[in-house]
Order: sequence, then C-alpha cells, then structure tokens
Amino acid sequence: MKSEDVISRRPGVMEARISEDELVLLGVGSESYVGLDAIASDVWDRLEAPMRFADLVSSLAADYDAPAERIEADLEPTLATLVEGGLVDIAPAG
Repeated sequence: MKSEDVISRRPGVMEARISEDELVLLGVGSESYVGLDAIASDVWDRLEAPMRFADLVSSLAADYDAPAERIEADLEPTLATLVEGGLVDIAPAG
C-alpha cells in the first residue's frame, strides 16, 4: 500500500458494538461479517472520514507509541480483511 492511497468506509455498512473494545461489521449485500478487536475497532472509528494511509499510520503510531513501520506492517492485513469483506475501499495514489 502506498502512503498516498486513500482509505474510506463503504456506504451502508452496519455496525454493532459488542463491548467497549469489540465491533462487528456487516456490509450491505454481504453474507458474512467481520469482527474487530480493540485496535481494529479504533482503525474503523478513525475512518469515519476518508484518510490517507500515511495519515492513518502516523496517528496510530503517535497514539500507541509504536514505530510507524510496525504500525504499517500490522495495519495492512487489517485493511486487507476490511477490503475483502466489502467494508472499505482503497483508492490508489495518483
């Protein structure tokens, strides 16, 4: 993923907060759901407005006091799961 890529929630995603730290998402027309742990739920919350990948990494690195490289490595599989579930779109840079 490139730093300038823009990540945005897809319209019509239904969400249910299971606990303070857990969220379940269901895409419109989807027959599956995605359960999110505390950190993935935080990522989802931050994507309330479209966000560049670099900005998402920076904000998470600052809040979790972790190196950007580690955040980036951990974030990519989470975003891939959200894309596969039809929950977010990633618009390529350029």
